[in-house]
Amino acid sequence: LPPKYDGESIKKWLKDPYNLLFVGLILITLIVRFHYYNITSEQPTWWDEGDYLAIAKEIAIPSAETPEWWSHFASIRPPLMSLVWAFFIKMNSSEAIMRLFTVVLPSVILIIFTYLFGASLFNKKIGLIAGYLFSIYWSLQFYSYRFLTDIPTVMFAMMSLYFFWEHHVKRKKAIGLYLAVLFGMLGT
Repeated sequence: LPPKYDGESIKKWLKDPYNLLFVGLILITLIVRFHYYNITSEQPTWWDEGDYLAIAKEIAIPSAETPEWWSHFASIRPPLMSLVWAFFIKMNSSEAIMRLFTVVLPSVILIIFTYLFGASLFNKKIGLIAGYLFSIYWSLQFYSYRFLTDIPTVMFAMMSLYFFWEHHVKRKKAIGLYLAVLFGMLGT
């Protein structure tokens, strides 16, 4: 990524064809994600999505009595995404906005960190190939539009790998280990 955000350094950064391809990869990923986001944003939720959203709704707007399903669903579902979705419910956000900020955009961030990890581990060419393959992989495409934990989990795992490798192993900075542990825990 460009070291500074002034016009000259960005122009210089974009002169590298690999950096230009990276920008193209992110633009294509955004176009594809938003295309399918528009198609799927009005679909009904699935059973598993409904579990997470029911937990989120119960956290955001608790009922007077504990629902009969609470002990079963709340004990088998990871709590982080339900807590995040509860925040969106409290803010009176639509499902489309919740989906955009908690699943679609993290799937784009996943592509960015896949590129960064591949470029750091090998080189920019490998980073581009890995980012491209992740951007078109059917399973990640499919889960990029569902209220499930798959995309945030993979995103946090990729961030954990990147920070561990780039900052702890290569640069010998302790912050890399701390960030890797933090994102690993969030992904779990």
